[in-house]
Amino acid sequence: MPCLAKSSLMNTPMPTPLVVGAGPVIRALCEEIGLVETVNQTVAWDAQRCHLSPGERIFALIVNLLTARQPLYRVHAQFQLTDVPLLLGSGRTAADFTDDALGRALDKVAAAGGATVFSAVATRALLHDHVWTPDNPVFVHGDRTTRSVYGTYPDPDSASGVHPTYGHSKDHRPDLRQILLTLLGTREGIPVVGTVQDGNLSDKTLNAEMIAALDDDFSPQQLQQLVYVADSALVTGPNLKAMADRSLRFLSRCPDTFRAAQEAKTAALAANAWVPLGKIGERADAF
Repeated sequence: MPCLAKSSLMNTPMPTPLVVGAGPVIRALCEEIGLVETVNQTVAWDAQRCHLSPGERIFALIVNLLTARQPLYRVHAQFQLTDVPLLLGSGRTAADFTDDALGRALDKVAAAGGATVFSAVATRALLHDHVWTPDNPVFVHGDRTTRSVYGTYPDPDSASGVHPTYGHSKDHRPDLRQILLTLLGTREGIPVVGTVQDGNLSDKTLNAEMIAALDDDFSPQQLQQLVYVADSALVTGPNLKAMADRSLRFLSRCPDTFRAAQEAKTAALAANAWVPLGKIGERADAF
Protein backbone atom coordinates (compact mmCIF):
# COMPACT_ATOMS: atom_id res chain seq x y z
CA MET A 1 0.00 0.00 0.00
CA PRO A 2 1.45 3.40 -0.93
CA CYS A 3 2.36 5.73 1.94
CA LEU A 4 0.26 8.91 2.06
CA ALA A 5 2.29 12.03 2.87
CA LYS A 6 0.72 14.72 5.01
CA SER A 7 -0.34 17.74 3.04
CA SER A 8 1.93 20.75 3.47
CA LEU A 9 -1.20 22.80 4.08
CA MET A 10 -1.61 21.05 7.42
CA ASN A 11 1.68 22.54 8.62
CA THR A 12 0.89 26.06 7.41
CA PRO A 13 -0.27 28.30 10.25
CA MET A 14 -3.65 29.85 9.70
CA PRO A 15 -3.57 33.64 9.37
CA THR A 16 -4.96 35.61 12.28
CA PRO A 17 -8.45 36.77 11.36
CA LEU A 18 -8.85 40.54 11.21
CA VAL A 19 -11.87 42.11 12.87
CA VAL A 20 -13.60 45.47 13.05
CA GLY A 21 -16.23 44.80 15.72
CA ALA A 22 -18.38 47.84 16.43
CA GLY A 23 -15.94 50.08 14.57
CA PRO A 24 -18.12 50.61 11.45
CA VAL A 25 -21.02 51.82 13.60
CA ILE A 26 -18.73 54.29 15.39
CA ARG A 27 -17.33 55.43 12.05
CA ALA A 28 -20.83 56.02 10.63
CA LEU A 29 -21.80 58.15 13.63
CA CYS A 30 -18.57 60.16 13.46
CA GLU A 31 -19.04 60.74 9.73
CA GLU A 32 -22.60 61.98 10.32
CA ILE A 33 -21.42 64.74 12.66
CA GLY A 34 -18.25 65.47 10.66
CA LEU A 35 -15.89 64.69 13.53
CA VAL A 36 -12.69 64.38 11.48
CA GLU A 37 -13.37 67.55 9.49
CA THR A 38 -14.28 69.53 12.62
CA VAL A 39 -11.10 68.53 14.44
CA ASN A 40 -9.01 69.37 11.38
CA GLN A 41 -10.65 72.80 11.10
CA THR A 42 -10.15 73.57 14.80
CA VAL A 43 -6.49 72.58 15.35
CA ALA A 44 -3.37 73.93 13.63
CA TRP A 45 -1.64 71.42 11.34
CA ASP A 46 0.28 71.23 8.07
CA ALA A 47 -1.50 69.08 5.48
CA GLN A 48 1.68 68.97 3.32
CA ARG A 49 3.82 67.47 6.09
CA CYS A 50 1.30 65.22 7.86
CA HIS A 51 0.79 61.70 6.53
CA LEU A 52 -2.55 61.52 8.35
CA SER A 53 -4.65 64.38 9.63
CA PRO A 54 -5.11 64.96 13.38
CA GLY A 55 -8.82 64.28 12.97
CA GLU A 56 -8.14 60.77 11.60
CA ARG A 57 -5.90 59.94 14.53
CA ILE A 58 -8.39 61.32 17.06
CA PHE A 59 -11.05 59.16 15.40
CA ALA A 60 -8.75 56.14 15.83
CA LEU A 61 -8.45 56.97 19.54
CA ILE A 62 -12.25 57.17 19.84
CA VAL A 63 -12.60 53.74 18.22
CA ASN A 64 -10.04 52.34 20.65
CA LEU A 65 -11.72 54.00 23.63
CA LEU A 66 -15.15 52.60 22.75
CA THR A 67 -13.98 49.10 21.84
CA ALA A 68 -10.59 47.85 23.02
CA ARG A 69 -9.71 50.53 25.65
CA GLN A 70 -5.98 49.94 25.17
CA PRO A 71 -3.45 52.40 26.65
CA LEU A 72 -1.81 54.76 24.19
CA TYR A 73 1.31 52.66 23.70
CA ARG A 74 -0.80 49.59 22.84
CA VAL A 75 -3.24 51.11 20.35
CA HIS A 76 -1.19 50.19 17.29
CA ALA A 77 -0.86 46.59 18.55
CA GLN A 78 -4.64 46.37 18.81
CA PHE A 79 -4.99 47.71 15.27
CA GLN A 80 -2.70 44.92 14.04
CA LEU A 81 -5.67 42.65 14.77
CA THR A 82 -8.05 45.01 12.97
CA ASP A 83 -8.93 45.39 9.30
CA VAL A 84 -7.44 48.87 9.28
CA PRO A 85 -8.09 49.76 5.59
CA LEU A 86 -11.75 48.81 5.99
CA LEU A 87 -12.20 50.75 9.21
CA LEU A 88 -9.82 53.71 8.91
CA GLY A 89 -9.41 54.10 5.14
CA SER A 90 -7.49 52.71 2.21
CA GLY A 91 -3.71 52.85 2.58
CA ARG A 92 -3.86 53.07 6.38
CA THR A 93 -1.92 50.56 8.48
CA ALA A 94 -1.53 49.88 12.18
CA ALA A 95 1.91 51.53 12.02
CA ASP A 96 0.18 54.87 11.34
CA PHE A 97 -1.23 54.82 14.88
CA THR A 98 1.79 54.44 17.13
CA ASP A 99 1.87 56.24 20.47
CA ASP A 100 4.20 58.88 18.99
CA ALA A 101 1.80 59.64 16.13
CA LEU A 102 -1.25 59.68 18.39
CA GLY A 103 0.61 61.78 20.94
CA ARG A 104 1.39 64.43 18.32
CA ALA A 105 -2.30 64.60 17.42
CA LEU A 106 -3.18 65.04 21.10
CA ASP A 107 -0.57 67.79 21.39
CA LYS A 108 -2.32 69.66 18.57
CA VAL A 109 -5.65 69.32 20.37
CA ALA A 110 -4.07 70.57 23.59
CA ALA A 111 -2.55 73.57 21.78
CA ALA A 112 -5.96 74.50 20.35
CA GLY A 113 -7.64 73.93 23.71
CA GLY A 114 -9.26 70.61 24.54
CA ALA A 115 -12.55 72.24 25.57
CA THR A 116 -12.60 74.28 22.35
CA VAL A 117 -12.20 71.22 20.14
CA PHE A 118 -14.69 69.24 22.21
CA SER A 119 -17.29 72.01 22.00
CA ALA A 120 -16.82 72.44 18.25
CA VAL A 121 -17.61 68.76 17.70
CA ALA A 122 -20.51 68.83 20.18
CA THR A 123 -22.06 71.93 18.59
CA ARG A 124 -21.94 70.30 15.18
CA ALA A 125 -23.72 67.26 16.66
CA LEU A 126 -26.38 69.53 18.17
CA LEU A 127 -27.03 71.16 14.82
CA HIS A 128 -27.04 67.84 12.98
CA ASP A 129 -29.63 66.32 15.32
CA HIS A 130 -31.71 69.52 15.31
CA VAL A 131 -31.38 69.87 19.07
CA TRP A 132 -30.28 73.47 18.65
CA THR A 133 -33.05 75.48 16.99
CA PRO A 134 -33.64 79.23 17.14
CA ASP A 135 -37.19 78.89 18.46
CA ASN A 136 -36.66 76.54 21.41
CA PRO A 137 -34.60 76.88 24.59
CA VAL A 138 -31.80 74.37 25.08
CA PHE A 139 -31.64 72.88 28.58
CA VAL A 140 -28.06 72.07 29.52
CA HIS A 141 -27.36 70.08 32.67
CA GLY A 142 -24.07 70.55 34.51
CA ASP A 143 -22.58 68.04 36.92
CA ARG A 144 -19.21 66.78 38.04
CA THR A 145 -17.53 63.71 39.46
CA THR A 146 -14.12 62.68 40.72
CA ARG A 147 -11.70 60.16 39.26
CA SER A 148 -9.05 58.67 41.52
CA VAL A 149 -5.56 58.28 40.05
CA TYR A 150 -2.37 56.47 41.00
CA GLY A 151 1.30 57.26 40.56
CA THR A 152 3.61 60.26 40.86
CA TYR A 153 2.64 63.64 39.46
CA PRO A 154 4.33 67.03 38.99
CA ASP A 155 4.51 69.53 41.82
CA PRO A 156 0.98 70.94 42.30
CA ASP A 157 2.54 74.42 42.54
CA SER A 158 3.64 74.27 38.90
CA ALA A 159 1.64 76.33 36.43
CA SER A 160 1.16 73.66 33.76
CA GLY A 161 -1.57 71.10 33.34
CA VAL A 162 -4.19 69.73 35.69
CA HIS A 163 -2.93 68.73 39.13
CA PRO A 164 -4.25 65.57 40.81
CA THR A 165 -4.74 66.51 44.46
CA TYR A 166 -6.45 65.23 47.58
CA GLY A 167 -10.05 66.33 48.04
CA HIS A 168 -13.55 65.13 48.84
CA SER A 169 -13.56 61.75 47.11
CA LYS A 170 -16.79 60.52 45.56
CA ASP A 171 -14.96 57.21 45.00
CA HIS A 172 -14.61 56.92 48.79
CA ARG A 173 -10.81 56.78 48.38
CA PRO A 174 -9.49 59.74 50.41
CA ASP A 175 -6.05 58.09 50.35
CA LEU A 176 -5.71 58.69 46.59
CA ARG A 177 -5.23 61.87 44.63
CA GLN A 178 -7.98 62.74 42.21
CA ILE A 179 -9.04 64.94 39.31
CA LEU A 180 -12.46 66.48 38.71
CA LEU A 181 -14.40 65.80 35.52
CA THR A 182 -17.10 68.34 34.67
CA LEU A 183 -19.64 67.87 31.91
CA LEU A 184 -22.37 70.08 30.51
CA GLY A 185 -24.84 68.13 28.39
CA THR A 186 -28.31 68.45 26.92
CA ARG A 187 -31.26 66.47 28.22
CA GLU A 188 -31.07 64.50 24.97
CA GLY A 189 -27.73 63.17 26.21
CA ILE A 190 -25.44 65.16 23.91
CA PRO A 191 -22.35 66.55 25.69
CA VAL A 192 -21.71 70.24 25.05
CA VAL A 193 -18.76 71.29 27.22
CA GLY A 194 -16.36 69.12 29.20
CA THR A 195 -13.45 70.12 31.41
CA VAL A 196 -10.83 68.45 33.60
CA GLN A 197 -9.89 70.34 36.77
CA ASP A 198 -7.71 70.05 39.85
CA GLY A 199 -9.08 67.57 42.37
CA ASN A 200 -9.82 69.95 45.21
CA LEU A 201 -12.02 72.62 43.62
CA SER A 202 -15.39 73.24 45.25
CA ASP A 203 -18.67 72.84 43.37
CA LYS A 204 -19.31 76.57 43.72
CA THR A 205 -15.97 77.39 42.09
CA LEU A 206 -16.54 74.85 39.33
CA ASN A 207 -19.92 76.38 38.49
CA ALA A 208 -18.32 79.83 38.30
CA GLU A 209 -15.63 78.54 35.93
CA MET A 210 -18.20 76.71 33.79
CA ILE A 211 -20.31 79.87 33.43
CA ALA A 212 -17.22 81.84 32.38
CA ALA A 213 -16.20 79.07 29.95
CA LEU A 214 -19.53 79.37 28.14
CA ASP A 215 -18.27 82.65 26.66
CA ASP A 216 -15.68 80.71 24.65
CA ASP A 217 -18.19 78.22 23.26
CA PHE A 218 -21.39 80.19 22.66
CA SER A 219 -22.27 83.55 21.17
CA PRO A 220 -24.28 86.05 23.27
CA GLN A 221 -27.36 85.14 21.21
CA GLN A 222 -26.86 81.41 21.87
CA LEU A 223 -26.37 82.04 25.60
CA GLN A 224 -29.81 83.63 25.71
CA GLN A 225 -31.27 80.37 24.37
CA LEU A 226 -29.67 78.26 27.10
CA VAL A 227 -31.25 77.20 30.39
CA TYR A 228 -28.46 76.17 32.78
CA VAL A 229 -29.61 73.34 35.08
CA ALA A 230 -27.49 72.52 38.14
CA ASP A 231 -27.75 71.64 41.82
CA SER A 232 -27.94 74.11 44.68
CA ALA A 233 -24.18 74.82 44.58
CA LEU A 234 -24.95 77.01 41.56
CA VAL A 235 -26.92 79.51 43.66
CA THR A 236 -24.34 81.96 45.01
CA GLY A 237 -24.19 85.74 44.76
CA PRO A 238 -21.26 85.81 42.28
CA ASN A 239 -22.78 83.05 40.14
CA LEU A 240 -26.17 84.76 40.00
CA LYS A 241 -24.50 88.01 38.92
CA ALA A 242 -22.40 86.20 36.29
CA MET A 243 -25.53 84.59 34.81
CA ALA A 244 -27.44 87.88 34.90
CA ASP A 245 -24.59 89.63 33.07
CA ARG A 246 -24.91 87.05 30.28
CA SER A 247 -28.74 86.97 30.24
CA LEU A 248 -28.33 83.27 31.03
CA ARG A 249 -31.42 81.61 32.46
CA PHE A 250 -31.01 78.87 35.05
CA LEU A 251 -32.94 76.20 36.90
CA SER A 252 -31.73 75.06 40.32
CA ARG A 253 -32.73 74.32 43.89
CA CYS A 254 -32.66 76.99 46.57
CA PRO A 255 -29.93 76.05 49.08
CA ASP A 256 -31.06 75.09 52.59
CA THR A 257 -28.81 77.85 53.94
CA PHE A 258 -31.22 80.42 52.47
CA ARG A 259 -34.00 81.58 54.77
CA ALA A 260 -36.38 81.46 51.81
CA ALA A 261 -35.84 77.69 51.51
CA GLN A 262 -36.79 77.08 55.13
CA GLU A 263 -39.80 79.38 54.85
CA ALA A 264 -41.02 77.58 51.73
CA LYS A 265 -40.69 74.17 53.41
CA THR A 266 -42.54 75.38 56.50
CA ALA A 267 -45.34 76.88 54.41
CA ALA A 268 -45.63 73.73 52.30
CA LEU A 269 -45.86 71.48 55.37
CA ALA A 270 -48.36 73.83 57.00
CA ALA A 271 -50.66 73.53 53.97
CA ASN A 272 -51.31 69.94 55.07
CA ALA A 273 -52.01 68.83 51.51
CA TRP A 274 -49.38 66.13 51.34
CA VAL A 275 -49.85 62.37 51.00
CA PRO A 276 -47.34 60.45 53.17
CA LEU A 277 -45.26 58.02 51.09
CA GLY A 278 -42.77 57.03 53.77
CA LYS A 279 -39.07 57.78 54.03
CA ILE A 280 -36.94 57.75 50.91
CA GLY A 281 -33.76 57.08 52.86
CA GLU A 282 -32.38 55.79 56.13
CA ARG A 283 -30.69 59.01 57.21
CA ALA A 284 -32.02 60.65 60.36
CA ASP A 285 -32.93 63.82 58.45
CA ALA A 286 -34.66 62.01 55.58
CA PHE A 287 -38.24 63.00 54.90
